[in-house]
Amino acid sequence: MKDRYLHKAKRADNGEWVHGYYAVIGGREVIIKNQEEKYYAVDEGKNSRGNEIVLIRPATLCQCTGLKSENGNLIWENDIVTLPTEEDFFIICWDKDDAKFCIENNSITADFDNYWGWQTEVIGNKFDNPELLEEA
Repeated sequence: MKDRYLHKAKRADNGEWVHGYYAVIGGREVIIKNQEEKYYAVDEGKNSRGNEIVLIRPATLCQCTGLKSENGNLIWENDIVTLPTEEDFFIICWDKDDAKFCIENNSITADFDNYWGWQTEVIGNKFDNPELLEEA
């Protein structure tokens, strides 16, 4: 799997994170685990390759930046991060006007391209750790 094409979201049934490919099937937003979809049987919830199709909470959908943090973990949209040259926390966001990832907090927005992923430490995300954003 190419990391930059991955998405994650919380499962609709139990709220746990699921990673894979994002799709809209039959009007429902899902994550397809394992590999790209070729065929899907809506009534059975299965496809020709045996991938797991998971209904998600669309408000929690996050795209992968394709970069890894200093700990070797993937960095996702909506992650809360620290940077070596800054004291504040930042959130990874997608700038749809310029089609690129950026970082922002209450006082600044900057291109994520200005930082190397390995310089970034992920300390949480806005869904599981909203209290971190209150401190920023």
